[in-house]
Amino acid sequence: MSNANKTNSVGYELINNYCTTDECLFNIGNSNYPLGSAVIKGYYSPVERSAWGETKKCDSFTITEGSEELIRAMVDLVDGGNTVHSKNELNQPVINLGIGLLSQTEKQSILNSTENNQVELIVLSDSPRGSGVPVCYQDVIVLRKK
Repeated sequence: MSNANKTNSVGYELINNYCTTDECLFNIGNSNYPLGSAVIKGYYSPVERSAWGETKKCDSFTITEGSEELIRAMVDLVDGGNTVHSKNELNQPVINLGIGLLSQTEKQSILNSTENNQVELIVLSDSPRGSGVPVCYQDVIVLRKK
């Protein structure tokens, strides 16, 4: 059995029927949540979040453009009661963003971004875990600035 067949038997389904260098999203086990790489555009917008009796300021990012599938999934999560991420008044997802893999220069570029000076990022979307995640849990990790 080839690796492709093994992967397919686990329930990975390619979303949008294409993969590019920057975007390649899968749905695993009919979860309705994309797994893989995607391009998003937006700006740094730290948010104070609370969970499990703990409050922290999280590295958050407002997505204004980019992968329609990832944006849809984030909005659906929030609408379904997930509190890891949130939405702003424009119905744009405000997500906890993992920036730990980046160089200091790339991190600073994201931290300096604003609504009027947005950045485009290539991110890795991981499947959300169930309940009980830490207050600033990050299931979207920045791979690099585009």
